[in-house]
Amino acid sequence: MPLKIDPELVLAAALIGALGFSSPAWGQDPPVSAHVELVADSLPTDTRAAVEVELDGQLAAAVDELRLIVVESESAELFVRVEIGQPNPKAPVYVVHSVALYDGDVLERGDARTCLRCTAAELVGAGLAILPKAAARALVARDEVDGGEASVRQSGAGRGPRAMPPGPAGYVGFALGSLGLVGAVAGGVLLDRDDLRVG
Repeated sequence: MPLKIDPELVLAAALIGALGFSSPAWGQDPPVSAHVELVADSLPTDTRAAVEVELDGQLAAAVDELRLIVVESESAELFVRVEIGQPNPKAPVYVVHSVALYDGDVLERGDARTCLRCTAAELVGAGLAILPKAAARALVARDEVDGGEASVRQSGAGRGPRAMPPGPAGYVGFALGSLGLVGAVAGGVLLDRDDLRVG
């Protein structure tokens, strides 16, 4: 008696096989956990609200491509701090600075940028400009740590405790100092620029 093959089963098997080979999520290490902190205390309330919404949107659009998963915990593998400030509330000039840490060490640091009459999307885009490189370097760093731990286990040697990322106060030296310096310079320049005041 000839064997009868259900064509629908053949199609389903083919689709499952195709997904197994084409999906980037299969056969890869889990995504890097990332915590993104926004510091925007000097922005007007409406501008800050727009920046917060834009940050959520840009992160959601980038996480899959960058192999990240955004978490609320500050003990995430990758910690990104984005600072957006307005040194002079009467002038539409903003300063953006960001820094990324992995396992407590600075992984990537963005240059402080000034931005004139920028939209919320532009401000967030400038703040997250370091994210692709930081995410890629975090994956490499994790692979190196995993490989090192495997070697330690084989040799029987001990390893010290994992460094915890600094709390919010610890980031002053990383980013806020630079933002304050640029803000002071920009504020001093704008004090005599009446044409830049917002009416």
